[in-house]
Amino acid sequence: MRPSHAANDGKIFAWDDPPPTGHPGEGHGCRCCAEAYVPDAHEFFDIQMQNVSDEGRPWEHRDFIRHYFTGEGRTVTVRQTGHLRPVVAGFKRQAGDVPTRLSGQIADKARRNIGGHFDGKFGRPYPMQDIVFSLGETTITGAFYGTCQRKHALLELRGEINYELSDEFRDPTGIEDRVLEQVGAVGMFPTELPAAEPYRIVDRWTGTFSAMVHMDRARSAYRYEKSR
Repeated sequence: MRPSHAANDGKIFAWDDPPPTGHPGEGHGCRCCAEAYVPDAHEFFDIQMQNVSDEGRPWEHRDFIRHYFTGEGRTVTVRQTGHLRPVVAGFKRQAGDVPTRLSGQIADKARRNIGGHFDGKFGRPYPMQDIVFSLGETTITGAFYGTCQRKHALLELRGEINYELSDEFRDPTGIEDRVLEQVGAVGMFPTELPAAEPYRIVDRWTGTFSAMVHMDRARSAYRYEKSR
């Protein structure tokens, strides 16, 4: 190897600003070769929730039951019951902070739209009884949209997410559903109590995301895997 070329070994040059010896392999008899420089690649995915606030004191189970008998079926929001913050935190633990769930779904969608815009939808039930007993298998759906730019071997993602929650209070004890489930008859018989009216529990909030993920899905922790 020529001494002048050997002096370039291990150094970093931009392709549009080569060393005085020229690009590796271009000179007569030059056996040097260029290797792509990839900065230290650290993945991350940050989802920030917005418009999440509660109104008044948190409802106890008896408050949900009282509305069941006196609310005439009127829909309430989770924030009206004072439980939106813990419910959103529970969703984030179950989906937002799990690389193979929502963040993985966003990353996979972005990989198919490198250098442009992307969007998608998500949704499924999430168990919330341990957070608020009066909630059950709470359905949370939503839509995301953002941009994806390549940064060497990584992709830089930025965008927004809209969330929508839907549940129903119709069985204060849960006994009816458990019994009907055991005999395989869920949905075949009414579970409402006399002089009561079921009601919907809903809410909406928004969020933003920023991330750096591997362009190569096989190398990335952020890739969507459908749960069984």
